[in-house]
Amino acid sequence: MVMTAAGTLIYSKSTGRFLFGLRNPKSTYGGRWDLFGGKMEEGENTEQCIRRELFEEISVISKFISLMPVDVYISKDSKFKYITCLMVVETEFTPILNNEHVGFAWVDKENWSSLLLHPGTFKTLKSSSKLINKLLMI
Repeated sequence: MVMTAAGTLIYSKSTGRFLFGLRNPKSTYGGRWDLFGGKMEEGENTEQCIRRELFEEISVISKFISLMPVDVYISKDSKFKYITCLMVVETEFTPILNNEHVGFAWVDKENWSSLLLHPGTFKTLKSSSKLINKLLMI
């Protein structure tokens, strides 16, 4: 049985910045910056999972311009799959955080490296940055 999860890198078209959440210090990888998302529930597709997780974690189901997959991670034992998407929104918004995150920041792409990122987020951003750049030019 494969556990599947999905997360999203949210990009504001008007400012050119990306939204990150600061994980609760009590959680796994607490105190690190991460994407918003989580485990897919039975019967959900990627978009449904991301919409639900965004509502749970930041109280927003933002109208988005586009949602595009940019990376799929599969664990070595093939029991875990994580789908990362790029969500483009028109403007920045203020998330209302649940207890999974204790902060948020809209960050320029040039400043990703200054964040202490969740290891999975770091790998995804590093391996997908060229694709993300291409998608944002569309």
